Amino acid sequence: MEIDRDEVELFLTDLTENCRKIHSLDLSSSPVDARCCELLCDLPRLRVLKLDDCAAVDTATVAHVVGRLGDNLAQLECGNRLQSALAATTPDENGNGEATSRRRRPLSLKSVTFRQPTGVGAVARDCPGVHRVRVVHSDYENTGILDREMEELNAFEAAGNDGLKVDLEMNSINMLFLIQVY
Repeated sequence: MEIDRDEVELFLTDLTENCRKIHSLDLSSSPVDARCCELLCDLPRLRVLKLDDCAAVDTATVAHVVGRLGDNLAQLECGNRLQSALAATTPDENGNGEATSRRRRPLSLKSVTFRQPTGVGAVARDCPGVHRVRVVHSDYENTGILDREMEELNAFEAAGNDGLKVDLEMNSINMLFLIQVY
């Protein structure tokens, strides 16, 4: 059954009016767009939001969601748009060489997923409380990127006594890479 954007917006409007205590929402592969995400920002207790494979959710929309819900969210899955949104709001230097920042506080995310990992450093800098990282990699020909980004995982501060937990999911693999890992 195909659901269009208007139906999703109607559903989310009802949800924000009647289910204010909702904690987790998975809208992956749905026709969610910027307007729908604006409605999601009105859910005060939302801690887990999954927007994987939502074609109409762009980096600017994710940056807006992070700005509105960043203090509450423990998990936000939206492909690599999170990394792009964080990179877009990193500290900049003004003409005097001084750092200026468009976002003032670190995010409260506890779990992050990287697909074809890039931007690990930006997430580590802006999300110091992350204690679980999932890396999904499917480009078996280009393991150099994976090597560099896996090394950047060291930038995450180990959360608590349990340290950082990393899950690596490789959809297709080059045997030479596997030999290098061992």
